[in-house]
Amino acid sequence: MEKVLKKIGILTLIAFVFFDAGCGRNTTGGGPTGDSSGETNSEKGGTIIAEYLKRDSSPFRKSKVRLTVTIGNGEKEVFVMNVSRKQTDEETVTLTQIIEPEEDSKIATLTLEPKEKETVNVTYISSRDQFRESGTNKIFFGGLTSQELLGEWDKYDSTFLGEKEIDGRKVLEVESKLKPKESSVIARIVTLFDAEDHLPRELRLFNSDGKELRLFKIEETKELRGRKFVSKTLITNHIYNSKIIIEVLEMTFPEGLPLEIFEKEYLKTLASK
Repeated sequence: MEKVLKKIGILTLIAFVFFDAGCGRNTTGGGPTGDSSGETNSEKGGTIIAEYLKRDSSPFRKSKVRLTVTIGNGEKEVFVMNVSRKQTDEETVTLTQIIEPEEDSKIATLTLEPKEKETVNVTYISSRDQFRESGTNKIFFGGLTSQELLGEWDKYDSTFLGEKEIDGRKVLEVESKLKPKESSVIARIVTLFDAEDHLPRELRLFNSDGKELRLFKIEETKELRGRKFVSKTLITNHIYNSKIIIEVLEMTFPEGLPLEIFEKEYLKTLASK
């Protein structure tokens, strides 16, 4: 059971990093765009994030993703999974299923993100014939929580800090601080967004004492039919002394996907195959 739950955590990790705007709450976009002159730095910070989420949104998305986890002693685990996402104005639903190693191919999770409500991860435990639901504050393998991967930008007040140049590209630096009434282990996020395509290039996550907990480095992006997306991310967990590499092996934006795969009962179907 412990092994199965660890794999379930890995599935949730994948879903959040690559299929929820790579650290953003579900949205189909529609935020402010265009000329931001005259905005305060706080307003511009929100504008930059809204533009990023708008460009990342899509009604349907399907991909194959490889996850490589290396912990401090050099132990390494590699997983490949299929990920399907359905996104509307009211909800984002993501199905993630391990396909390699083959012995884990019956393990899958459904991530439900209703608008303005808490995110829920649903899995089916066949040995108990029951669905299991969890929130976003659970620590998964590699020492990451799905909450920090999801980002949940609406929990933070974001401020534009200025422009920089990294590897010959202009980036926009945004600092996001946790709102007083919100709760998270991540108290502050500093993100570098590419000024041209608005994809994140780097994220640094800090706790309330100012200690850096994680570093997300976007090492590769790709383009498909005019859409750019993050294709390789390196995550360094300073607390757990672990590194996680997430790579998109295949990506498509189909006009539609079978709607039944986004229902809880489909998890039973996968478990019985």
